[in-house]
Amino acid sequence: MRWIVQSILACGAVLLVAVALIFSLLVIMTLVPGLRGPTIYTQPGLQSGVGRIAFVGHSQTGARDIFIMNADGSGQVNLTDSPEPKAAPTWSPQGDRIVFSVSQDGQDNLAVTNLNGIVTPLTDGGYSPSWSPDGEHIAFVSRRNAEQWPDVAIVTADGSLHHRITRTPAAETRPRWSPNGHHIVFSTGAHGSVYVIDADGTNQQKLGDGDTPTWSPDSTQLAFTSTEPGVGIQVVDVTGALRYTIAGITPHWSPQGTHIAFLTRFQGGERASLMIVEANGAHPQTLVEDIPWWTEIQWSPDGRWMVFTNGLTLHPEQAWISIINIDGSDRTRLADGSQPTWQPRPE
Repeated sequence: MRWIVQSILACGAVLLVAVALIFSLLVIMTLVPGLRGPTIYTQPGLQSGVGRIAFVGHSQTGARDIFIMNADGSGQVNLTDSPEPKAAPTWSPQGDRIVFSVSQDGQDNLAVTNLNGIVTPLTDGGYSPSWSPDGEHIAFVSRRNAEQWPDVAIVTADGSLHHRITRTPAAETRPRWSPNGHHIVFSTGAHGSVYVIDADGTNQQKLGDGDTPTWSPDSTQLAFTSTEPGVGIQVVDVTGALRYTIAGITPHWSPQGTHIAFLTRFQGGERASLMIVEANGAHPQTLVEDIPWWTEIQWSPDGRWMVFTNGLTLHPEQAWISIINIDGSDRTRLADGSQPTWQPRPE
């Protein structure tokens, strides 16, 4: 009888030691970023069929890589496992490739990866990419050396042909292709001006003073953050004629064209609220309060969800990604990371 009791006590001691070791290992992995990938927080209630989300996360070695995950936060995959910092993941219109910028030897370059993680270099000296609607070309900001002003350029999706469409003595940024493929909008200048140009590089026209331009899905209107004091967001047609204004910054048109998401800043501009408004400027609604002013916003393809980043204002490197239904329900943290972008067309 005594040996039975001793055996039970010995087994219990071994079990306690094993539990303690496992707990210690989990604590160490939590505290040391280099020993883990992005944390996963799933949203079981999110329906399937709305595509995946690409984002910038930290690999197990601490490198900034391009990840993809299901829209509920599960199934995270590192597509670009290498030490160079990556940024600006952007899905192709077909949802089968992602273009991104990668920092190499002090210069940002563009590369493309498929969903199997096969990475193809695209062009040197490029950032802020935007796909053409047919997926055949990519507009981006080109700067191949420190002496060159950043210009808007276009490269074929396989990197074979490359040409600039602007050549101005100003720093240009954020080119965005119109959904109909006819135009490209971009911002430029130290104080920010918004221009639209035909995709062939002709008919450049100033729309107003501002930045962060975004197209309506039917390509007939644009919204941008005005740099004029007290104006907020301007909604204009392709000639620059003003339609209406919205008290906020950083507009994002919904895929169906029915709403515009935007931010309003408070606490001296350091924090913000995520809001949506009907496309005619009516019925503003607050979805999320108290997020950083630099948060990134993206609509789901069906227009029912929004993905956004959250975190501390002064520490964007510690950001995390959340989603919320546009009715304000089911807010869920999905993963650690930033720069989320939703797959436009589920496979």
